Amino acid sequence: MAPKGRGGRIVRNTRIDQSRLPSRMSGEQNVDIDSSQPSVHVLGQQSNTHDEPHLTQLNVGSASQPSPQILSQPSPQLDGANSSDASALDAEDNELPSVGQSSLHTETRSNRKLVIAVEKGDKPKRFTDHTVTRDITKDLLSRMPSPAPRWQDYCPNMKDELFKDFLEKHEFASNYDKAMARTVWNKTMHDRYPDILKRAMDRAFKEANSTSIADIKGHGPKAMKVDVWNGLVDHWLDSKWQNKSVAGQKNRAAMPAHKLHTAGSISFGEHKRRKEAKLKRRVSFLEVYDDVHKKKSGEYVSEVSKGIIDSYGEAIS
Repeated sequence: MAPKGRGGRIVRNTRIDQSRLPSRMSGEQNVDIDSSQPSVHVLGQQSNTHDEPHLTQLNVGSASQPSPQILSQPSPQLDGANSSDASALDAEDNELPSVGQSSLHTETRSNRKLVIAVEKGDKPKRFTDHTVTRDITKDLLSRMPSPAPRWQDYCPNMKDELFKDFLEKHEFASNYDKAMARTVWNKTMHDRYPDILKRAMDRAFKEANSTSIADIKGHGPKAMKVDVWNGLVDHWLDSKWQNKSVAGQKNRAAMPAHKLHTAGSISFGEHKRRKEAKLKRRVSFLEVYDDVHKKKSGEYVSEVSKGIIDSYGEAIS
């Protein structure tokens, strides 16, 4: 009959080398399974130094050879955990790469950098992660050293500083993505810059409770230097800029109906990804097309857009 240990637990085919236990750290044991078998080093944890180690039977042998039982000591934090808890822990362990495996995800976890890539295509204009655009443009106004009504007018040295900060926060999925980073970064800044200034101007009009450009002096973004903002206002008051603004409004009004949309500078692909994340399901490009060709009132931006949606609906009905 197999001998019983303390607590009535049965221990089979085991032989504990007591002389080696005191030299180990608390919660760690060396167990000799058999003189013919190598010792197994098992890590465990003990909630109290006076508690008896819990004995658990584990099969470590093969089908053709009897499997000896070994001792282990489970962590007290996991006592009472159900199978789903164990599965969750296993899933976390499986996220770690195996020894010797090169993993970009591991680098991201260790240095807290976001791994990004550029859009596919001959002339990529955006980074695939839409949060990158928001991140790289959020400091444009607060770090503007002098009035820059266009991205081309922005201080070159500050552009270099902003891009350096961008590199410190991100890593790239491939050498190609890294080589294209400055080009795509600059393109993103160039395209988003007018929208950023327009939003700042709209907020200033609302704060000043006026529609006159002259009245928005001193009402710039809080993080922006007052003299820099007022310098921008002086530029907007210039007759040359106002003439360009009026010409731009006329050009947009004369834009062909099939080119009108409400997507702004965000690509259809990015709109699709955002909609899928919000709805937690796959969406078609037709759904995205329908969204970005409607005004806030629900009306289509043009009869052409409405006709395309109606025609497609009739075709599939």
